[in-house]
Amino acid sequence: MAETPEIRPPPGIAGPGALADILIASREAARASPESQFGDISDAGLRQLVDLAYHAGIAQEEGRFPRFRIFASTPLSPARTQVSPRFVPARPLRLNLFVKLAPAISHDRHALHVYEDRRTGELLTDGVLSLTDLGMNRLAQALPGTSALDLHSPIAGLQIVVLDPGHMLAGEPMPNWELKDARITRLTSVGAIKPVSDWYRRLAQELIAQGPASEEEAPASKTPESAQGLARWLAGRWSDLLGMIVHERHGGMLLVLPDSSLEGISLPHLSTDLRFGEVLRSFWRSSRSFWDVMHMGESAAPNLLRWNRSRERLFDTLFAITALSRVDGSVVFDPLLTLLGFGGRLPLVTATGTKSLVTVGNPATLEVERRAPLHEFELGTRHSAAYNICRQRPGALAFVVSQDGDLRIFASHEGDVWLWKTHWRHFL
Repeated sequence: MAETPEIRPPPGIAGPGALADILIASREAARASPESQFGDISDAGLRQLVDLAYHAGIAQEEGRFPRFRIFASTPLSPARTQVSPRFVPARPLRLNLFVKLAPAISHDRHALHVYEDRRTGELLTDGVLSLTDLGMNRLAQALPGTSALDLHSPIAGLQIVVLDPGHMLAGEPMPNWELKDARITRLTSVGAIKPVSDWYRRLAQELIAQGPASEEEAPASKTPESAQGLARWLAGRWSDLLGMIVHERHGGMLLVLPDSSLEGISLPHLSTDLRFGEVLRSFWRSSRSFWDVMHMGESAAPNLLRWNRSRERLFDTLFAITALSRVDGSVVFDPLLTLLGFGGRLPLVTATGTKSLVTVGNPATLEVERRAPLHEFELGTRHSAAYNICRQRPGALAFVVSQDGDLRIFASHEGDVWLWKTHWRHFL
C-alpha cells in the first residue's frame, strides 16, 4: 500500500487560503482510513468557512476583536441533538453573525455548531454546542466493564478556533494547524512528544504501584487497573492544567524534575503537602468505581459522594497550581507530581561545551527542523532557563507558557535539548 504523503506547511507568507489548502490535503491523505471522520462540510464549504472565520477575527466590535470557536460535527454525531440554545430556523453564516455571537462562543467549552446544506451548498449554524456535554455523552456510552475515562480520543469533526486578529487554529479532529503572523505551523499534541508520553507511562505505573493513599481511595472497581488507561487520563488532565495557564495570558513554567533534588534551582517558596499525582489517581479511581456501578444498575449514591469529593479536590488543585504559575519563576514538581515549591529561579549561565538546541518539525517522526547553539535562537529569559535546566538535569521536562499563549516543551533527548511547540486544546 502506498505511503500517505506528508503534509507540509508553505515556507513563505500565508493566509486563510493556504490554511484551507492544508486542511483539504489532510482530508485527502486520511480518506483511506476507515476511522477518518470529517465535519459535515464539503471541501468548498471548508474553504469558505476558514475565510469567513479569518475575516471575522479582524473585524472589531465595540473596540474588541472577537475570539470564538466553530465546530462542524460528523453527519451522525450526537452533537446534532445536543445543540442548545438552538436557532429556529437555522441561520446562514455571515461575517457579522460571528462578530455578534463571539461572546457566547469564546470559551473552550462552547462552539458555534455549523454544517452545510448539501442541496444549496450554503453554510448554516443551528446553535451553540456545549463541548462538555458532548464529552460527557461519550463517557456515558462506555461499555460495561471498561473505564469510561479511558476514552480520551478527540471528538470527530472540524474545529476552528480564532484567538486574535490573524491568529487561528484549525484541524480535524484536533486544531493542529496554526496560522499566525502570516505563517502556518504544524502544532504538536502534548501527548505525541516522546519524552512526555514516556513520562505519562512511568507516572501511571508508579502511581498504581504505590497503592491507595487513604482508605477512601482504595480501588473499588471490579475491573483491573490499567496503567495504560491511567496514562491516557493523566495526559488529559495535564493538558487541562496547561490550558488553564495558557488562558491566564500571564506566562509561566511548570518544571517536572527527574528526582526530588533541587540542585541548581533557587526555590524561595518550598512546599511538600500538595500531591497532585495522588489527587489525579484518587479521582481516576473514584470515577472508575462510579461508572462501573452505573453500568451494573446498582445504587450509585455512595460512589457519587466519593466521586464528588475527589472531583472537587481535583478542581481545587488545578486552580491552585494555575494561580501559583502567575508568580514569577517556575512551579517545580518531583516525578510523582508532588509540588516541591514555586517561584523557582533556574540557571541562566550556560557552561562551555553546551548541548545544541534542537527544534522538531514533525513530532511523529522526530524530524529535526533546526539544530544550533542556544544563542542562535534568540529566545527569552524563561526559555533560556528551561534549556539550561534540561541540559543540566537529563530527564527534566519544562513546560513554558509565553504571555501570548504559546506553549513550548523542553526535554533532554539523544544527547541534546529538544524543543517542541505544541497545542494544548482538546475535548473532554
